[in-house]
Amino acid sequence: EADLGIDSIKRVEILAGVQERDPSLQSVDSSELGSMRTLRDIITQLNGSESAPVAAAAPVAVETTPTQEAKEESVEVARQVLVSAPLAPAVEVPISIAPGYEMWIVDDGTSLAKAIAEKLTAQGIAARVVGSSDPIDGEACAPVGGVIHLLAASEYNESSLITPVTEQVKDAFRMTKELAADIQAAAKNGGAILATVSRMDGQFGLGDSKFDPNQGGLAGLAKTCAIEWPAVHCRALDVDAAMGESPEVADRIILEIGAAGPIEVGVRNEGRFGLTLEDRKISRKKMPLAKGDVVVVSGGARGVTGETAVALAAASKAHFVLLGRSAAPFAEPDWAKGLADEGQLKRAVLQNEFAASKKPSPSELEAAYRRHAANREINATQDHIKAAGGTVEYRSVNVCDNEQVASVLNDVRKNHGPIRGLIHGAGVIEDAFIADKDPTAFDRVFDTKVQGLNALLSAAGDDPRAIVLFSSVSGRFGRQGQVDYAMANEVLNKLASVESRRRKGCRVVAMNWGPWDGGMVTPTLRRQFEREGVFLIPLQAGAKCLVDEICCDDPSATEVLIGGGFDQAEAPSNQSASAVHQPQATTVAFERRVSVSDHPFLKSHLLSGKSVLPIAMIVEWLGHSALHANPGLQLKGLSELRVFKGVIIGKQAVNIEVLVSKPEAKGSDLLVTTELRSKAVGGESILHARGTAHLGDRRDSAPSIDEPKTLTSESFPLSADEVYDDVLFHGPDFRAIASFEGTGPDGMVANVKSAPRPAEWIDAPLRGTWLTDPLVLDGVLQLGIVWQHAKTGNLSLPGYIANYRQYADRFPQGQVRCALHVHQASPSRIVADAILRDDAGKLIAKLEGCTWTTNAQLADAFGKVSSRSAQA
Repeated sequence: EADLGIDSIKRVEILAGVQERDPSLQSVDSSELGSMRTLRDIITQLNGSESAPVAAAAPVAVETTPTQEAKEESVEVARQVLVSAPLAPAVEVPISIAPGYEMWIVDDGTSLAKAIAEKLTAQGIAARVVGSSDPIDGEACAPVGGVIHLLAASEYNESSLITPVTEQVKDAFRMTKELAADIQAAAKNGGAILATVSRMDGQFGLGDSKFDPNQGGLAGLAKTCAIEWPAVHCRALDVDAAMGESPEVADRIILEIGAAGPIEVGVRNEGRFGLTLEDRKISRKKMPLAKGDVVVVSGGARGVTGETAVALAAASKAHFVLLGRSAAPFAEPDWAKGLADEGQLKRAVLQNEFAASKKPSPSELEAAYRRHAANREINATQDHIKAAGGTVEYRSVNVCDNEQVASVLNDVRKNHGPIRGLIHGAGVIEDAFIADKDPTAFDRVFDTKVQGLNALLSAAGDDPRAIVLFSSVSGRFGRQGQVDYAMANEVLNKLASVESRRRKGCRVVAMNWGPWDGGMVTPTLRRQFEREGVFLIPLQAGAKCLVDEICCDDPSATEVLIGGGFDQAEAPSNQSASAVHQPQATTVAFERRVSVSDHPFLKSHLLSGKSVLPIAMIVEWLGHSALHANPGLQLKGLSELRVFKGVIIGKQAVNIEVLVSKPEAKGSDLLVTTELRSKAVGGESILHARGTAHLGDRRDSAPSIDEPKTLTSESFPLSADEVYDDVLFHGPDFRAIASFEGTGPDGMVANVKSAPRPAEWIDAPLRGTWLTDPLVLDGVLQLGIVWQHAKTGNLSLPGYIANYRQYADRFPQGQVRCALHVHQASPSRIVADAILRDDAGKLIAKLEGCTWTTNAQLADAFGKVSSRSAQA
């Protein structure tokens, strides 16, 4: 998917992936934001009011029947251990970046950076040595087409995980963010490089040295860049610190950066090494915890981490100290008891916590609801631990605060004895692409994992017999939108290796969780994971995995991936240009000069004061181009519609051309790739959007589709006029929403207006009647913005439609009923489907996989003071 294309959002890549965490499913990693029960919990978590666990896709702690539990316990969850393996010698490929661009080498404080720069200069590449925190002056140098982040060798500081390297790793992210536009432009103009060089043991920490674990964070940066920027040549190298900083080491680094192969490559004197996942069952087991032993669990009061604490209580009968940011639990009020349904509890909160004269905003009501839902889950976790044979206490604490954590653990130690077990499950996620990532948000995510662990280790001392770190597949593979989370989890992964060697007799492991099967995994998401071969970890079976891992008597298994269906064969990263932007449609179907005067509807679609071609009109024009090139057929729909760059129309007209490919038969459909491009001043063709048109002799029959009743479980507090005044940017022609039927935790229903005749919007339109209905379709996309804003206060823009199917020859005049069903959500983006019906209930069309992405700068683009101040 891509954003609509205003300047503040340079690029939005395809959102779905094999390891895409489900934001609406505990919208956090299963073992980490495992405290998530609803999207509201996720929003609370990401806003910093709860430091719950985060791992792959947080499941909800749901009640199960004995039959379900027995079935889950019989499920065997895949377990893989990360190991290093020799690689064949590198094949030399000369490094190249786009002409006119510089290569930056980040100074590591040794002679290595200068040596690399000199060697690259000798190869004809403009190279510059820069400091990791140097200010970037875009006018003082050429644009940057490549950056090599170097770290100097550094040993492990046993007294503190927070070292100068911690800040250097953060600096690497900050510099990469600042250079994002340059690097991506270079990729399109001839080539770009993003490389990281850590100095551990040449095996990414799996050797036998005592290095600073913070160095591992660099690989998380490179792996995420490779996913978000597929056109950029990304490498993550780990050069054995014992090799020093000789010119020969500089040669090895340059060779490996240019070479094809896996993203992660270790460099040692004896050769190069890659990483692989080895299937390995636990054969030796020994429970290191006894009855009454103190086990501290951060983020362990709710969700997945709470579920694992219950399982460990049953196995050990230990005393559990649950740490979280939520206030101490309180007795549930009588009016809330017995209300299991979210809608019922929310209505009760509205009636009992707000004065009749005060009408709360949606966010205020949700905050109050979340407080009660979180309290209920904390109490339930404690009850379950007691029922399992353990004892438990809850402490409210900021896990990142060393003094608070030390004070709490000292008090626990006085009352219950030494800390014997430590489970670090706390974490937050704030998804955003690297170019859009707020550095303060990065720090919140990174610090909760890394600073939080530092506080726990310092306070626990050398007493633990078991230390479990909740990591994630995001760290192992990288994750789109989660560069901070990937980098932080890689630090945890490397610390597990170092601490396992240091703490003899203590089981230390970083568990890289895959997605969990929680209560918020919708049937749609479950089918998506099944299609992609990604295994969902059942709650009971996953909790048992943690118990087994603690009992594992294999000190070499320090980075363990739990779950299945992940492709461990990383794609080579030796592309020099993005295949995305290469033409896939080569025949011009039609050309058009687009100006505001000839297309007056553009006056009603302004972002940052400039007219932007609506996605709904792009759908219409792409469909027209396919039919124009293949007369006699009907448009059945479009799929994989991506907007790469918005079409912005200023004072000057924009020359548009829409191209098509040769048709390709697939089943009863004829598929035609369509592209919308413009011509730049210099004659360059700019790709704005691409989609696949589905043509046929006749349209498909409308299927039977039911919509969830929860979409209208509550009334929407704003009128359509208030939404356009306070939230949306759309002008008179695009005020599509007529009225709201209702809203709910997973979507909303509204009536949207149909478009007038094309001639009322466009001088010399392409057709006398619409193929689709651009006002109705734009209304669908507006509803996504409204729902996201109501839930989080964030503003968003659409950029991707996975599938559009039309079953009627024409949309009805008047109004269309639109049911928007959100099945993935986080404060940074949502994914939803939409069902469109006429006033008789007949299905007209459906949209699937529509994606909206938020951006902090959209408040200005929308003409609102701020996204939160504009919130209803």
